[in-house]
Amino acid sequence: MKEFVNNALTNKENGTEFPFVIINKCTDNIIGSTRFMEISQATKTLEIGWTWIEPSNWSTGLNMECKYLMLKYCFETLGFVKVQFKTDERNGRSQKALEKIGAIRTGLRKNHMLRKDGTLRSSVFYSISESDWESVKRNLEEKLT
Repeated sequence: MKEFVNNALTNKENGTEFPFVIINKCTDNIIGSTRFMEISQATKTLEIGWTWIEPSNWSTGLNMECKYLMLKYCFETLGFVKVQFKTDERNGRSQKALEKIGAIRTGLRKNHMLRKDGTLRSSVFYSISESDWESVKRNLEEKLT
């Protein structure tokens, strides 16, 4: 965990990533982390990733609320035109969560990277574009109220 946090902070200093801590407002406990990465000011795009949430907070709506706040910031404050997500092909839970927030599956990249155990990982990519944002936003706000 110490290495994970140190890498996140180093990448923040380098300007390549921007990590966030996820706090449960009801308990005031840190329950996870997520970050902006692959940030491109030139193309006004970024990726939201490295998200993890303590299992006791799964299926509570906290991840959806977190993604809503991040997406709103990306589109309405930063003026970005696309936000991308990627997940392991084997991670059906993450794929369902991305689809639930309104992300659109854009493809599969075979043998995209190595897992920690040395096996090849294929990644499923999702995105939300600027033109999708208003309907995604309305859908999320309905689900969160």
